[in-house]
Amino acid sequence: MGRQAPDFRLESLDGHQISLADYAGQVILINFWATWCPPCKEEIPTIERAYQAHRDEKFMVVGINEGEALDIVRAFAGELGMTYPVLIDKRGNVAAQYRRRGLPLTVIVDRDGVVQIRHEGYLTAGQLDKYLSGLLP
Repeated sequence: MGRQAPDFRLESLDGHQISLADYAGQVILINFWATWCPPCKEEIPTIERAYQAHRDEKFMVVGINEGEALDIVRAFAGELGMTYPVLIDKRGNVAAQYRRRGLPLTVIVDRDGVVQIRHEGYLTAGQLDKYLSGLLP
């Protein structure tokens, strides 16, 4: 918290290389999750709704799955209607950079690239709204 967010470059489900720097100047929500994680599955629709509601306000969501097979992640993302970029952290390097201890983990980065929120565990709609209200217009 209060430090520059570590940059990374990972492959998306559609095969593109995406880095955090690609979204410079935006508020970025980074969500670490897995298909086998019940709280992750429960919070993803809340994150998707926030993305749809705020994406025109320079708000980006990046979902990071750690090490699961591409076909499993792709099917899961389709089932939940995830429209934001979903990236695969094959070796867990990005999770280690962000000191992920458990799942889910949500990190919110401000427009200057500084980590403002680190939320470990299930994220409710109310919590997300509160976090975003201080960062979005």
